[in-house]
Amino acid sequence: MDVKSSRAAVKRIFLLLLTALLAAGCTVKATVEVTATTPASVIHLYVTVKEFWLTTQADATPSSGQWVRKVLSDPVTLDLATLNGGATTALDSLEMDVGTYAQIRLVLAGVEEDLTKSASTLGLNWNDAVEYLDASGTSHLVPLELPYPGGSLLSPISIKLGGSSLLEASASSEETGSVIFDIDALHGLVILDDDGDTRALLNPDLQAADASRSGTITGTLDVSGIATGIDGIVVSAEVVDADNARHSIVQSTRPRSDGSFTLNPLPAEESDQGPYDIVVHGPGISTLLVTGVPVQAGQSTSLQASGIPLSAASSFLVNTSSTVHGGTRAEFYQTLPTDSKPYLIASAPVNPFGAGFDTDLALSTRTLVHGVYNGGNAISFSTANPQEGLARYQVATDSHWRARSAFQTVAGNSAGSTTTQFIGLLQPALPANASAGSISGTIFFGTVRRYDSLQVIVSRGGRIVDTLDLGSSIGANSAINFTIAGVPALTADAVYDLSVRAWNSAQPGDTLVRAALTSQVDLRQGSVGNLSLQL
Repeated sequence: MDVKSSRAAVKRIFLLLLTALLAAGCTVKATVEVTATTPASVIHLYVTVKEFWLTTQADATPSSGQWVRKVLSDPVTLDLATLNGGATTALDSLEMDVGTYAQIRLVLAGVEEDLTKSASTLGLNWNDAVEYLDASGTSHLVPLELPYPGGSLLSPISIKLGGSSLLEASASSEETGSVIFDIDALHGLVILDDDGDTRALLNPDLQAADASRSGTITGTLDVSGIATGIDGIVVSAEVVDADNARHSIVQSTRPRSDGSFTLNPLPAEESDQGPYDIVVHGPGISTLLVTGVPVQAGQSTSLQASGIPLSAASSFLVNTSSTVHGGTRAEFYQTLPTDSKPYLIASAPVNPFGAGFDTDLALSTRTLVHGVYNGGNAISFSTANPQEGLARYQVATDSHWRARSAFQTVAGNSAGSTTTQFIGLLQPALPANASAGSISGTIFFGTVRRYDSLQVIVSRGGRIVDTLDLGSSIGANSAINFTIAGVPALTADAVYDLSVRAWNSAQPGDTLVRAALTSQVDLRQGSVGNLSLQL
């Protein structure tokens, strides 16, 4: 080895040792913020946060002891409906080691827990609640459940906190960072009718972003020519999915009453995220797309200075009578003539305890309006028929802990229709490398005939994996056996929570009880049986 090569090797070794020494002794003060998106029908959506946790381990379970935890001195009740449009609110800060973090978890105070001071101050009867408008415009304030009582909201992440440079790290023992936790309830709020007792179930999309490596996209929609106005319109930022076969949503929002919107947070291009394509859809409008919108960290990208006019269009209505895994949503796609990868235009959750969407989904029958981002200048728009044809969509199913199904074609009335068209849905697929497992056990009743309605929920991190309705099987039995098949198993994250809801239909509000297994159901080695739960 010559002198030059020897010096280079020594330098490399020195830098490696210095990096290791600095990383071992440095901390970062991380602030956790929350943002949200809620449905247009929601007036208030309250959740009460009492802790947040972070871990560098992708396979850490709640009981693993691998988490850095922050218990809030006083639980905080957030109204997620005030956080639409990219607004954020800070929970608290936590000093932690510099590193790349793989999971974040918000621990909530449940509806069954003692009322917190923050919830009481807001005049609530429950720690978590939702006030919404029904189809007639009547408002209802009801308790909001998570799939697992006393549970938490979990998001996988890959966020490097601290260690921005060796010199900065060596100069100070404390850096700062901010993680934005995004609770997307736009298609994740289910209204439950327990034989006349109305409650709500939160089953949101969850993700988190590093604020320092994120940016925003802003714009304004001109709805002056739309008879139905702004209600029901959704703006989404999409990228090509990991399977390189279709576009998927990174962030969605609802425009404000003046048509303006903000998409935040969006991972910036330097975080290996390419430019975004914007999709605008809703009842009574032609779907609009703006492609090639760049995002830079800490910066806001405006689509154009003036409002983007939307075009009126007829719609047709769809729903489904298919019974699919609990937690499934239906996704409707269309493709530009110049692109091989379809865009996700609209989606709707299937009722997890039956079949059907809560409300019919309106899909545009008209052409796609599309243009290319022009550096903030006026965008030149044109129209084109989607590759699928007018009033035609590709539909697939998906859920949080499963994979998308194959595509099917849905053909609507090209002239528009107010008659609901019922469509069949495929089951979502198992995730890559997963096998179908099962969870089985016995539920015991302390009093025979006390309950005549019974639902079992399998969830992970506050999101539904599957459900089972056993109400018709109770009868006069003192115990009932159950099996939930097709649960993803033999993967590193195949660890689930199991809970039940039971009530008597004659007095649903007075008899509703929720119970849960205190230990998680571990399917990492395969199916699990002989579980026991007492009501």
